[in-house]
Amino acid sequence: GTMFVADIIIGEVESVDGPNSYVGYLQNVSARLALEQQAKINEQVFDISQAPVIVMNYIGTIRSVSAATAKTFGHSDESIVGNNVKMLMPDHVAVEHDRYLKTYIDHGVRHVINSTRIVQGLHSSGSMFLAEISVRELAHESGDRADSIFIGNVRDISDQDSMTRISTRNQQVA
Repeated sequence: GTMFVADIIIGEVESVDGPNSYVGYLQNVSARLALEQQAKINEQVFDISQAPVIVMNYIGTIRSVSAATAKTFGHSDESIVGNNVKMLMPDHVAVEHDRYLKTYIDHGVRHVINSTRIVQGLHSSGSMFLAEISVRELAHESGDRADSIFIGNVRDISDQDSMTRISTRNQQVA
């Protein structure tokens, strides 16, 4: 036979006219433990990432962020999680964000999903910075886009060396 990790629950059933009986329940929890271990690994990778990573749902509510996100945008993790991702964008970008999400959820029209774009980020101080963002969809098994999770990676490219690389890359494309 194969060995596995199990939860076992045993209970006594009292009898009125004879000896008591025992009932047991056995559940293989190996898969659950493996998932918990993978979740711990993912959390550690997320925490040590030097890049800001943002996880949000289909309406833009931020579900989690890497530690680097708080540093880059100047907010605490607690002030970001649970809020709309628009808080990390200047107004002229944020005003369109909900429409972009709704258009994708309703019709599958992508604006940023599965691409890399250069946009402006908004620091908590009110200053803006140039950022390269990549957004990927983690599709839900239901196939419904409204059940998907979106993972965004942000890279602050406002330093002069990054600007030079972008300029060179844009000239090569043109």
